[in-house]
Amino acid sequence: MLRERIGHDNFRKGIQAYYQKYMNANATTDDFIAEMEKVSRENLKPFFDQWLHKSDVLKLTGRWEYDC
Repeated sequence: MLRERIGHDNFRKGIQAYYQKYMNANATTDDFIAEMEKVSRENLKPFFDQWLHKSDVLKLTGRWEYDC
Protein backbone atom coordinates (compact mmCIF):
# COMPACT_ATOMS: atom_id res chain seq x y z
CA MET A 1 0.00 0.00 0.00
CA LEU A 2 2.83 2.38 0.80
CA ARG A 3 4.47 1.72 -2.55
CA GLU A 4 1.24 2.62 -4.31
CA ARG A 5 0.84 5.73 -2.18
CA ILE A 6 4.30 7.24 -2.73
CA GLY A 7 5.22 5.62 -6.06
CA HIS A 8 7.59 2.82 -6.97
CA ASP A 9 10.68 5.01 -7.40
CA ASN A 10 10.22 6.82 -4.09
CA PHE A 11 9.56 3.54 -2.32
CA ARG A 12 12.78 2.06 -3.71
CA LYS A 13 14.76 5.17 -2.78
CA GLY A 14 13.27 5.15 0.72
CA ILE A 15 14.11 1.49 1.31
CA GLN A 16 17.67 2.02 0.07
CA ALA A 17 18.14 5.09 2.28
CA TYR A 18 16.67 3.27 5.27
CA TYR A 19 18.96 0.26 4.86
CA GLN A 20 22.01 2.40 4.23
CA LYS A 21 21.38 4.49 7.34
CA TYR A 22 20.33 1.71 9.72
CA MET A 23 22.24 -1.35 8.49
CA ASN A 24 23.66 -3.15 11.53
CA ALA A 25 21.98 -0.63 13.83
CA ASN A 26 18.79 -0.32 15.81
CA ALA A 27 15.88 1.42 14.14
CA THR A 28 12.29 2.13 15.03
CA THR A 29 9.13 2.34 13.02
CA ASP A 30 9.39 6.12 13.32
CA ASP A 31 12.83 5.94 11.69
CA PHE A 32 11.33 4.05 8.76
CA ILE A 33 8.48 6.55 8.47
CA ALA A 34 10.94 9.47 8.53
CA GLU A 35 12.95 8.00 5.66
CA MET A 36 9.82 7.44 3.60
CA GLU A 37 8.63 10.98 4.29
CA LYS A 38 11.98 12.39 3.19
CA VAL A 39 11.94 10.72 -0.20
CA SER A 40 8.24 11.25 -0.87
CA ARG A 41 8.10 14.79 0.57
CA GLU A 42 4.73 13.85 2.06
CA ASN A 43 3.33 13.73 5.55
CA LEU A 44 2.68 10.01 5.90
CA LYS A 45 1.40 10.15 9.47
CA PRO A 46 -2.26 9.62 8.45
CA PHE A 47 -1.27 6.65 6.28
CA PHE A 48 0.72 4.94 9.04
CA ASP A 49 -1.87 5.79 11.69
CA GLN A 50 -4.44 3.95 9.61
CA TRP A 51 -2.26 0.92 8.90
CA LEU A 52 -0.38 0.58 12.17
CA HIS A 53 -2.48 2.04 14.93
CA LYS A 54 -6.13 1.43 14.04
CA SER A 55 -7.67 -1.77 15.28
CA ASP A 56 -10.77 -1.41 13.16
CA VAL A 57 -11.89 -4.33 11.10
CA LEU A 58 -12.94 -3.56 7.58
CA LYS A 59 -16.70 -3.91 7.27
CA LEU A 60 -18.30 -4.38 3.90
CA THR A 61 -21.95 -4.11 3.12
CA GLY A 62 -23.63 -5.05 -0.06
CA ARG A 63 -26.93 -5.71 -1.70
CA TRP A 64 -27.90 -8.24 -4.28
CA GLU A 65 -31.05 -8.45 -6.34
CA TYR A 66 -32.23 -10.74 -9.03
CA ASP A 67 -34.91 -9.60 -11.42
CA CYS A 68 -36.75 -12.39 -13.28
